[in-house]
Amino acid sequence: MEMLEAVPNGTAVSLSVEAPHLWDPLFLEGEVVWLHSMEGAARVGVRFYHRSGRTLRTLTELLEAEAYH
Repeated sequence: MEMLEAVPNGTAVSLSVEAPHLWDPLFLEGEVVWLHSMEGAARVGVRFYHRSGRTLRTLTELLEAEAYH
């Protein structure tokens, strides 16, 4: 994911993802596990924590759909 500023590994993150085919936003929690700083931005890798199988399934479906766009 891209951010405007770098955050250190281990930083907790909360995301709300909205997609046209979802009735409600998908709320995700995780932590930063890697960081690549760029000029004016940063890319971070996030390890997500899934509280339910439904959340994991929905995230997987979103990522699969994005792969085909």
